[in-house]
Amino acid sequence: MPTILQTINSNCQIYNPNSPPVTSEPPYPAGLKIEQQKTVQMIERHEHDAEAHAKRVMCVSKDGLPIDENNRLPVEALLEASQISIGAVTIKDQNSNTQADVENVGLNALVVTFAETILKTKVVQFGASVVGPGATVTLISYTVPALKTFHWVGAFVGGRESGEFTLQINGATVVLIRNSGSIRTINSKFPEDPEASGSSVVEIKVKNISELSRSFEATLFGYTL
Repeated sequence: MPTILQTINSNCQIYNPNSPPVTSEPPYPAGLKIEQQKTVQMIERHEHDAEAHAKRVMCVSKDGLPIDENNRLPVEALLEASQISIGAVTIKDQNSNTQADVENVGLNALVVTFAETILKTKVVQFGASVVGPGATVTLISYTVPALKTFHWVGAFVGGRESGEFTLQINGATVVLIRNSGSIRTINSKFPEDPEASGSSVVEIKVKNISELSRSFEATLFGYTL
């Protein structure tokens, strides 16, 4: 009767990795082959991962140019919400001070306005003269500065007698005002400001329509932008 050790030796085979490939059936040699295959696969995967980490990944746009600060990645988003509140936000152009402004103007609430600070320069000119009967005299002559626009707001005119005051821009009459002995001074404020471009000449003239020499005066007021 064989011993236990003899039984074990007869049922087991010793695997030597340097010996020729084992061709016997499982359980032992096949199991060793599986472990060897797993080891080879792990080595190959490690080499593949190392190679992948060594590669440089670059994002490019559809025209093949790299994404950087001069070629930004376009992003499209669809927001589905009834109302989004994001507080006070300024939308402005990069190269100027043009800003988008939200106003209550009906359906089109978003409008583009100029946020540039434009300073008005007040213009006040006074002139007076003694005018003979039937004569015409220029009381005020104002030349609009170059690259500016003059907005004529109104004028004060008056005199000791009846006079005919002509308000002109470059010789063209804008307003004609007459005073009288009972209403000597008239304050004329224009409902719409006449405009005069740069280098234009703005004048107030008076014609004495009385029979005696009288003094007349005028004040021009407006502003330039």
